[in-house]
Amino acid sequence: MKVMLYFPPLVVASVKNPYPSLSILSSYLKDNSNHDVFVKDINVDFINNLVNISEQNGKDNNSESYLLKYARIIRNKIYIILSIIFSKRIYTLLYRRFMRLRYRPFRSKKGIMHFIREKKQQVNLLSIENHVIEGLKILFDIENGIDYKTIQTLKTNDSRYECDHYLLDFWNLKFSQIYSLLNSEIPDKIYSSLGSNYFYEIKRDEKQLFGISVAFFTQFGAAISLAKHIKKINPTAFIVIGGPVIRHVSDKFHRIMQLFSIVDCFVETEGEDILLELANRIGKNEDWHDIPGIIYRDIHDTIINNPPIQFDIRKNGLPDYTYVANHKYLLPDTLYLRTSIGCYWNKCAFCTQALNKYKHRSVETIVDDMIKMSEVYRCNFIYLSDESVPFIKITKIADLIIRKKFNILWTTYSRLETKFPIALCKRIIRSGCDLLSFGLESANQRVNDLMNKGVSISTVIENLNTFRKLRFGCAIGAIIGFPGETEQEMHHTADFLNSYIRENKGVAGYISIFSLNAKSYVYNHPQEYGISFIEKADEYFYKENYDYKSENGVPYEKMMGIANVVNMKSMSKVIFRGENVKSGRKSRR
Repeated sequence: MKVMLYFPPLVVASVKNPYPSLSILSSYLKDNSNHDVFVKDINVDFINNLVNISEQNGKDNNSESYLLKYARIIRNKIYIILSIIFSKRIYTLLYRRFMRLRYRPFRSKKGIMHFIREKKQQVNLLSIENHVIEGLKILFDIENGIDYKTIQTLKTNDSRYECDHYLLDFWNLKFSQIYSLLNSEIPDKIYSSLGSNYFYEIKRDEKQLFGISVAFFTQFGAAISLAKHIKKINPTAFIVIGGPVIRHVSDKFHRIMQLFSIVDCFVETEGEDILLELANRIGKNEDWHDIPGIIYRDIHDTIINNPPIQFDIRKNGLPDYTYVANHKYLLPDTLYLRTSIGCYWNKCAFCTQALNKYKHRSVETIVDDMIKMSEVYRCNFIYLSDESVPFIKITKIADLIIRKKFNILWTTYSRLETKFPIALCKRIIRSGCDLLSFGLESANQRVNDLMNKGVSISTVIENLNTFRKLRFGCAIGAIIGFPGETEQEMHHTADFLNSYIRENKGVAGYISIFSLNAKSYVYNHPQEYGISFIEKADEYFYKENYDYKSENGVPYEKMMGIANVVNMKSMSKVIFRGENVKSGRKSRR
């Protein structure tokens, strides 16, 4: 049977390298069946199309002379060179690999070349983001309807602001927007703009299964529009939409039953076994309604949610990235490898990972797959795409890489809950680990405990001192604005990060603003955090950040000012985006 796997718009960051969901599903289907699997990353194709639309519009309007065009190109190249020269990481890279740890020369060369290319693509990504916004305005004919700053939502990740079009309203989706999308007779410009032959693989009246992966809230509207587009070409197509977003909205399906007129079923858990079973049964014309883990509408217009069976992640094989050559990514040789599902800590009050049961793969399997990915796909850098990897497991991965004499650059996420001995950190660096990322969240012990982070600040300080001695690169994330946190405690976290950014060239820190997500512990137990009111938001199908009232609330603009002090120091001016909350944009607060 023909199985099509799609990744819909709009995730601008995924233009850098392919998101792993399609590669995981494709690999599982190919390893366990003879189905004909076709993979297409519509997201990256649409982004590149928006860039072309924006650039072409600039040429048609003669807004830029050839002299200015080449001046801009030279300026960008100068930015890249300056960002490399003044980068905090380049010194760490050179020092660590040539002076301290005596890396093999070609790994050092690989690391430095990857770093230079990464810097170049950071500049390119900013240019692409600007073109995406301009391209969207041109494509949807809203040049005069929405000003540039209104759609900064795409760039600032500020969920307080909204736009009318579902693709521009980056963090929210209303029921009215979905109804408008479903009932509109006008073809969606997202897919018609890609050309009449773009979906050549869809055949009318042919038995075909379409799996649409929705990894981010920003994709759901486009996924529904894509399903509608597919049904228009092939009315007999079977369409399933899955991904982590579905479990956040599955309780809303009864309010919009019309969705099931174009989507046959939804999946809110891991989709490998489900998609395989759907393909097997549909290919044989067998009934599929009893498959565990699917959500569908029965003949009595009742939403049926079949209980899922936990997927064994150890059944996953080597990700299938063969489709990457058919798309234009900024860093196609930088790939993701999933080594676990969920978070082993799984207790943070602000997080929704508690919806996932933690499952992980063995160290031996992880390293074997890293080696195969390097050989098969010629990748130079691997992201272990986990919520968090225990430090002891990171050291085991590093030791096995060293024993196998495998040359690769890699990175992952971990927690600062345990002490990182210098000897173990040296081995991690020797294995090719480029940097480690951590979620500190708050440098104030009271707030950290309130978040139930399970981290001792004294241990954090010891670990960061170790990183400083080794010049080991790390990225530290923090959150301010947690309910009950005072402005003084926010400044404490910002000052803490700033001190380490100044003293350690390998440390990068960034601060985001707390958002109240549905199904998090804070949302379900507001009284414990002094929250007196949470908006109902009944008109929203999903909402990234619920408005609420709490004691000692600090104005949003003031929190952004505290955060930017850290963010600006951590990032090169070439890659830092300075537009934040500005007046004149529609706010719901």
